[in-house]
Amino acid sequence: MARIGMLLAVTATVLALAGCQSSRFGAGSVAAYTGPGGGLTEGLVGNEIGRRLSSSERRTALEAEYRALEYGRTGGPIVWRGRRGVRGEVTSGPLYQVNERDCREYTHVIRYAGKTETARTTACRRPNGNWQPVG
Repeated sequence: MARIGMLLAVTATVLALAGCQSSRFGAGSVAAYTGPGGGLTEGLVGNEIGRRLSSSERRTALEAEYRALEYGRTGGPIVWRGRRGVRGEVTSGPLYQVNERDCREYTHVIRYAGKTETARTTACRRPNGNWQPVG
């Protein structure tokens, strides 16, 4: 039974990553991730914090941002690991409403090569159900 659950989790992750879309990554650019169910989030990893990540690590980090916004427990980190020893965690705050839109603050911490970078912002759900950073 645990094996079936693991297979489903891996399949869901592969399908989710297959839906990734992105603009160019680098300072000032924005990354986009189409999550399960089509919820889109533009993430912090497309900005300065993600400049040293490979495209694979950016996708993994961006997927963690989406999961933290969509499913994360307040204060419970969503941990991710990339190649080359890069790792990070995304921690979301409580859900609240602004102009009838669901919003959450979140923090993304990335660790690599003995360095730690932290970025914080707020994301709100668009009327179409997608998440978008607003700060």
